[in-house]
Amino acid sequence: MAEAVADGETGLLVEPGDAEGLAEGARRLLADPQGMKAMGAAGRRRVEAEFSVRTMADAYESAYLSLLPGWDE
Repeated sequence: MAEAVADGETGLLVEPGDAEGLAEGARRLLADPQGMKAMGAAGRRRVEAEFSVRTMADAYESAYLSLLPGWDE
């Protein structure tokens, strides 16, 4: 999910159907266990900060309220 992954920071992005790219990404991660662990931790922090239930609910609320006339008065 490109929306949730910052390539090289919180995970690795691979084009859909790119089996060789997927294999290369897996090799890179397996060759660097510390980097893999750091990337996983960064991914968890990003998901907790940007995709929590509260964050998503607030975003939906703001989007719906923005459609109502005079909502920001």
